[in-house]
Amino acid sequence: MSSFFRRVSKSKVGTWIMAAILIAILAGFAVSDISNFGSGNIGFGMGGGLLQKVNRDLFKFAMKCSAIELETGEERDVFKSPIDQPDKSSKKGILDTVKLSNGEWATMRAWEALKMRREGAKSMLHNVFNSACGQIHTARTTTFDEIRERAKL
Repeated sequence: MSSFFRRVSKSKVGTWIMAAILIAILAGFAVSDISNFGSGNIGFGMGGGLLQKVNRDLFKFAMKCSAIELETGEERDVFKSPIDQPDKSSKKGILDTVKLSNGEWATMRAWEALKMRREGAKSMLHNVFNSACGQIHTARTTTFDEIRERAKL
């Protein structure tokens, strides 16, 4: 690639438009030159398209309450199950995320995870904060190097 780069900036740039721009740029390269291209040479404008269109629905992820304990000590499931959008149903109950003995990951009810741990699964959840008497205490700290190592999974 040339020693200079051009900045592509446009209002309403979103993830799909970014991909289309990169594909169009790559289409202009000879196959032998593609390895010299780096998307870091392109600066995309940070309009509302990236700021507002990247949301939990795009990644189909949200953290929500899945269980409560009443003052009586009774535990209850908390969940949603929309009739018109079944793909937006949420998990219910006290949950655990485990790495199964075959290497796959799964999120399931804690009592199911307990059975799976007896068969070689490993819980991947760790307490980071504990709250007692209205105060929050750090139960675990993680270094940046540990995060980098974990990202190699």
